[in-house]
Amino acid sequence: MAIANPERADRGANTDDECAGRSQDVTNSETSWRAVLFCGLGWTTAARAAGAIGSVTKYLVFARLLRPLDFGIVGAASLSGLLLLRLTDPSFDRALVPQEDEVEPYLDTVWSKMLAQGTLVALTLFLMARPLSIFFQIQDSYRVFWTAAPVFLLMAAKSPFSTGQIYRSLDFRISFVIGVAEEIASFVAGLAGILWFHDWRGLIVAIYAGHLARAVSTYWYFPYRPRLKFEFSRAKKMFAYGRWVTLRGLAQVAAGNLDRVAVGHLLGGIALGEYQMAFRLGEMPATEVANSIGMVSFSIVSRPGYTHARKHLFFLAVSTTTLLGILYGLLMMKWGATMIVLTVGEKWLGSVPALRWLCFCGLAQGLLTIGTSFLDGLGVPDSSFRVALISALILAALIYPLTATFGAVGAASAVFASVLIPIPIMLKLYCDATRVRE
Repeated sequence: MAIANPERADRGANTDDECAGRSQDVTNSETSWRAVLFCGLGWTTAARAAGAIGSVTKYLVFARLLRPLDFGIVGAASLSGLLLLRLTDPSFDRALVPQEDEVEPYLDTVWSKMLAQGTLVALTLFLMARPLSIFFQIQDSYRVFWTAAPVFLLMAAKSPFSTGQIYRSLDFRISFVIGVAEEIASFVAGLAGILWFHDWRGLIVAIYAGHLARAVSTYWYFPYRPRLKFEFSRAKKMFAYGRWVTLRGLAQVAAGNLDRVAVGHLLGGIALGEYQMAFRLGEMPATEVANSIGMVSFSIVSRPGYTHARKHLFFLAVSTTTLLGILYGLLMMKWGATMIVLTVGEKWLGSVPALRWLCFCGLAQGLLTIGTSFLDGLGVPDSSFRVALISALILAALIYPLTATFGAVGAASAVFASVLIPIPIMLKLYCDATRVRE
């Protein structure tokens, strides 16, 4: 099935940009990995930096105008929807990246899956609004689940060509453009919504605007016209690879969200809002750097021709993330409270105790992100699943008693233990995988 507008598609995947051309021309050269890495890493870093700057700017501005409770209300709805989304995701997008065949015959199946998944999540949020509001102790704001439900249909409406093609072409500058468009739209519309509604509804406006901009941008670069068509044979082939990514995703859902579920359920909406602020500030910049490196590393390592470069790339990724994470953690330990007062105000000081733990959680999580990206690229996603499962089990065992006893600080310490303990296991699995590939 042909792309609807090849000329416009070329704008994203096949321009005369030197960086993009080099990334496609050198993929089989053993000595060219640094050129591919830094070329792709430049754009992924720019994309992640733009997203981080945009996200922090929104948090700082919106937090000045709203209460922690408003963030907690929207956080409960977003968290519920994202959990449902991850629990129903067979990871077809990621399975397209190492696909040796042409990916276009698979796109209708991918898009149909996305649409069905978004519909399921939206309906579940709409029907379960009242029980979920009781669970998160925000009974008076149950309508937030109704207003957030269509967001997940909008998320499903993006071009099915986008994610896999960006990874396959190593042209990560598209991620930068799409990310910038999303952040600008979200900030401008969200600010207008907050000034109009003066409560959590402004945050919902920001979410809608951001996802709408992302969906439109994906079709601008990848104007594929999807059809409602699901082929079980192609779905089975994608699932053969994606099943481990899916299982790992399920484990990561638990490892990445049980703390917020526990905080929201045990401590209420205000505490959830403060904890989300601490979590967002704590995970930067180590997690952002690790995600940037992981995106490029997965694409490079999954291709033939880089056997001897892998260990150098892995060392570079780990050392960079570690150094940056330690420096940021020390900075937040000493001046975190002062920075919060100066930026978002004293009403957010409740997030400081958890922040002191979570800034080092970002470092450990960044190392796990790099490790699982390399394991996926080496063709052993089952090893990535084991790492994520161990992390999830540790968090599941610790989160409830520590949160019930020590509040948000207990939740943060449980998260820290869940991402720190699996690191040696991840390193061993990586060494085993590299010995097999050599």
